[in-house]
Amino acid sequence: MEKATVNNLSPTLRKSLSARMLAIETPHLIHGLAAIRETKEDHMGDEIVFQRMDKLDAKLVPINANCDTPPSDLPTRTDITAKMKIYGGWIKTTKFVELQDQNKPLNQFVRLQGIQLRETEDILTREMLATTAALVDCADGFNGRAIA
Repeated sequence: MEKATVNNLSPTLRKSLSARMLAIETPHLIHGLAAIRETKEDHMGDEIVFQRMDKLDAKLVPINANCDTPPSDLPTRTDITAKMKIYGGWIKTTKFVELQDQNKPLNQFVRLQGIQLRETEDILTREMLATTAALVDCADGFNGRAIA
C-alpha cells in the first residue's frame, strides 16, 4: 500500500484534513463565539458582500371586516462590501520527518499551528468588533470620570 503524502492526496482531501487537524480546543478564546463565520471559496477573490435588510415600519393599518389586503411594504437593504486579508504562518524544521499521522514532531507542529490559528483568529475578531462598535461603555477611568 502506498504511503499517503501531499503529492498523492486530492486537493479536496488535503483541504479537509488540514481544517480538521488545525481544529484545537481553546476555551479561553472568546471573541469569535458570537461571530458568523464565512468560508472563502477559491474563486471569490478578496472581497465579500454582506446584505443587511432594513427594518420595516410598524403596521398601524387595521384589517377591515371585508379582509381587504393591507398596503404592502417595500423592503430595502444595505450592501456592505468587505475586503478580506489572508493570514498564515509556517514552521521550518531541520529534522527529517515522514508525512504520517503518528509522527511526534509533526503532531507537535500541527498542535502549535492550531493554537496559533485560533489565537490569530481571536485577536482579529476582537479588533474587528472593537472598530465596528457603535457605543463603548467605560467606567472608572484613570482620572475617576466615567467615559462613554
